[in-house]
Amino acid sequence: MKEKILFKYLFIFLSLALVVSFIYAWSGPSANPPYEEEEKDYFHQETLSSDKTLTSGVDKPYQYLATGGENRTITLSKTNASPGDRFVIKNIDAIDSSYYLEVVQGGEVLDRISAQAVREYIFDGTNWVSVKASALDQKDKWGNEVGDNINLGNNSRVGDRLGGVAIGENARGGFNPIAIGFGAYSCYLPAIGHYSNGCPGSALGNYANANNSGVAIGNYADGSDFGVAVGFYSEGFNEGVGLGAYAKGYQQGVGIGAYAKGMRYGVSVGYKAGFNLDENEDRYNVLIGAYAGYRLTTGKGNIIIGYQSGYDPIYSPQTGSKNILIGYQAGTPSLNTSNFLNLGNLIFAKGINTATGIGISSGQVGIGTYDPSSALEIVNPNSSQPILTLKDDQENLVLKVLNEGKVGVKVSDPKAEFEVDGMIRVLPRSSAVCDSDHEGGIYYDSDDDHLYLCNGSSWVQIDNP
Repeated sequence: MKEKILFKYLFIFLSLALVVSFIYAWSGPSANPPYEEEEKDYFHQETLSSDKTLTSGVDKPYQYLATGGENRTITLSKTNASPGDRFVIKNIDAIDSSYYLEVVQGGEVLDRISAQAVREYIFDGTNWVSVKASALDQKDKWGNEVGDNINLGNNSRVGDRLGGVAIGENARGGFNPIAIGFGAYSCYLPAIGHYSNGCPGSALGNYANANNSGVAIGNYADGSDFGVAVGFYSEGFNEGVGLGAYAKGYQQGVGIGAYAKGMRYGVSVGYKAGFNLDENEDRYNVLIGAYAGYRLTTGKGNIIIGYQSGYDPIYSPQTGSKNILIGYQAGTPSLNTSNFLNLGNLIFAKGINTATGIGISSGQVGIGTYDPSSALEIVNPNSSQPILTLKDDQENLVLKVLNEGKVGVKVSDPKAEFEVDGMIRVLPRSSAVCDSDHEGGIYYDSDDDHLYLCNGSSWVQIDNP
């Protein structure tokens, strides 16, 4: 009898326990279960028209969301969340879409999910945590959160919804960057080197800086505003090119060579070519050779070619313009000389580059003098040599002018003021003027076939009657 009563009470107890367990299981919290292939009910797909909040036990764990043509905020609610609950979120926009899903909790950004990217989040009992390691719990130096990326190095960070690469301690990047090196920073284009900066631009070298689509290659190189700088401390600004250590190219100017300076539409090639040029005005100078145009400051439109041409501290153009100097240490008469030609410090001309359009400059040419007074003036710089020697195509002597003023026609060493090896002809004419200005003149009369000499007032026949 006692055994039946005990069995009865045991049956009642077990029945009550089963009922209580069922009620608890029905009403109590449950972990958001993992996805199983056959349980399609765990999926939810939607094209969003506004921001969305996901809550455990209410929203399905697998969320395939389209942005609907606008960046959307997805808030992960902690309400009803239990340890182990999870959400898997995929941005199902087309791969070329620029819109993203920004995942937040409590106002803090956890992630930005770009088109076709997937993120998984698990509740750890306190917070939602991204399963995939991401730098989105960090911020770049502007406070921007980062996105799909690869970070390698202490405190390296990439901030971009489309992702990038940051390799090196304190490397930073944004907008599809490649930043490699300690403190490197890039956006769009690569920055490689210790504290290199390419935003946006390509920077390669320690402390290289490239802004606004510039290119900087070399330690401390600086290429900005579509400029190119290649070399240690080189600079290329405003579409200019600086190539060489400390070379500078400004405003479409080109500087090639250590310390070369190409300012505003000009070209400087050679060590310290154009070194002192003013950077604030259009220059249009062409300078080729070490120290070429070294003294130029504000001069414009000069062509200076040769080692130390335009280098002398006194006889070099500084403010002068439109000069052409060619040769070793070719210079100008003064610091403000303009429209001057110097070829090898031997042939000079002044008044050049004054014609407009296609024309001939109304200047003078000097050989041995930089201040000619006629269309052509020759000054003999060496008294031991002739002033002028002319030869034919067989190198036979035609004319020689000695320093003392003696002229020889086919005579190499004339003893008189004028010597001719050959015949002298006086062309026939019917008459000629005889006065004090023509005294000593000779003419051959074509009417009577006689030679006449002017005595200062009249003609005197000098041949036989």
